[in-house]
Amino acid sequence: MTPNFTADNSCSAKGITIMKNSLSTGKLNFPWIFLLVGIYLITGLFNLDRLPIAWNDEIQNLDPALVWHHTGKYCSPLWPNPGAESKFLSYPPLLEAWHCLWLYFGQSAWIVRLPFLIFHLITALIIYRLACQLLSAPSSNQKQSGPYSRKIIEQLALLITALFLFDKSTGEIARSLRVETPVMLLLAMFLLTSRKLLHQCKFYIPLLLGLCIGSLAIAHLYTWPLVFIATALIFNHFIHYQKQSSGLHAFAFLLGLATPFTLFWFAVKPEWHDLTTQLFMQAEDHSGSSLGSNLYGFFIGRFVPYCIEQPYTFLLHLLYWFAAFRLLILFYDPKPNLWRTFFNAKKKYVFNPFHSTLLIPILYLSFAIPTAIFLTPQHRYYPVQHLLGLLVIAVYLQNFKPQIPWNPLSHWLTPFKPKKYASQKIKYLNSITPWISLIFIISLLTPWTIRHSVAILQRNQRNPNTAITFLNKNLNSLPAGEILGEPIANYWLAQSPNPQNWTYGFEFYPQHFPFNHKKPRYFLSRTTPNQLPFLTVQDSLIIKPQFNFTQKLGHTYHGLYLYKVQNEDAWKILTSPAILKITSGH
Repeated sequence: MTPNFTADNSCSAKGITIMKNSLSTGKLNFPWIFLLVGIYLITGLFNLDRLPIAWNDEIQNLDPALVWHHTGKYCSPLWPNPGAESKFLSYPPLLEAWHCLWLYFGQSAWIVRLPFLIFHLITALIIYRLACQLLSAPSSNQKQSGPYSRKIIEQLALLITALFLFDKSTGEIARSLRVETPVMLLLAMFLLTSRKLLHQCKFYIPLLLGLCIGSLAIAHLYTWPLVFIATALIFNHFIHYQKQSSGLHAFAFLLGLATPFTLFWFAVKPEWHDLTTQLFMQAEDHSGSSLGSNLYGFFIGRFVPYCIEQPYTFLLHLLYWFAAFRLLILFYDPKPNLWRTFFNAKKKYVFNPFHSTLLIPILYLSFAIPTAIFLTPQHRYYPVQHLLGLLVIAVYLQNFKPQIPWNPLSHWLTPFKPKKYASQKIKYLNSITPWISLIFIISLLTPWTIRHSVAILQRNQRNPNTAITFLNKNLNSLPAGEILGEPIANYWLAQSPNPQNWTYGFEFYPQHFPFNHKKPRYFLSRTTPNQLPFLTVQDSLIIKPQFNFTQKLGHTYHGLYLYKVQNEDAWKILTSPAILKITSGH
């Protein structure tokens, strides 16, 4: 019943038939997935430049590309890393390369954010298809029962996709222009393509895999362990499991792998010393303090109180680890005697580690373990782990197939149905599970619903064009200058008459902003004049709210003050620790 994937070394008709049968359920033919993605898309487009308002991480990641468009120099004085003001090498280049290309289409907040919403939704659709493929594939465990029904498969895949889309951390990251969004898309594309490598001898497949892995390698330093493991598994497949064209496929993979690095090196021409200095400084700023505090923060601290609206997140995270280790213990046998003795597991199956049963949990652990040990335990690193973890759950369900006696997505309506429709045998079950499901759905949707509702209620106060018009009125007549503070100022600078003569920065990163008497310096902030008496108030922005009760629901552009920094003494006071705690919390 179970195909031997270890022995499936060639492009046999049997292998292609197996894969096509698995892919058939993965087609996007279940209407609820389109409804889910459609609602997410419409609300996302409607609030695209309002949720969130321009913020620090967004502008910090965007600034090197903006400076390059304005001046032709690939640098960013905004970043505090030594050398970033002359050549920007503080962050792996994938995100900046994208911004440099996309900014040709426009430099408004709406245009800049649009691709990241699309990336996020494409990733969700790939997750849905992968989940359908995995859940409908034959089990690797011959003791398990037959596959789930098509209806259960589609609904479980929809649930997995919803858990991805509406996760609080994942949703916020998708709106913030952080690198995690393209990283998740590349990972999803890699996993979707990797399934074809086992059964199709096509030259483009290893080439695409190489491009995905190479792009992941230049996305962030935390992807390097995963990239190394994935590369090793691919070459292990070429050497031990593929008989036809293995050399040609290895060359195609290496070609794809090297392409992103080569393009970066020839485009930027970095000095090796500057590259390592800036990158390692950035890595040190984001590394954890001690192993004990890292592990506590990784498993508990980053979820409390951040995920209070979705308390199941903590348990789901633990479930990912359990499922990944159980899959490896049962199906992976790198050193048979030691592995079996240590885990007391009797081995009956030996698989190509590149098969999904092993590949997905291996990649999950290759990302999660280094992250737990080395990185600062912040919720913004969770989305990539969350994506891989959800697919680990799909693999686990595929192989162990716990029976699901009730419809997980529609039985919550049972309490509202006439009692005569309820079977006496499952009456008690139906009286409890609907309420549990209803509580779960409310918890799942709460963060997304609250944030979009607030954005709609505060729509006029969150309009970036209002803030840009305010700055146009005060600054467009000046031929040159410097402006620091609120991130919306950098979006103003991008469309100002003389962007090449203006510089934007953060007051809490003053390293590359010595006071220049020849250039007027301005500071845009919500901090009130009575807290900054040493600065001269140039103007203030007052935006009348649609509803009075929305005033304190979240940050808007209402209440911005434009200050002029008259002299060096005022600049020193503004960047002093006591004042920075007031203006930025740093």
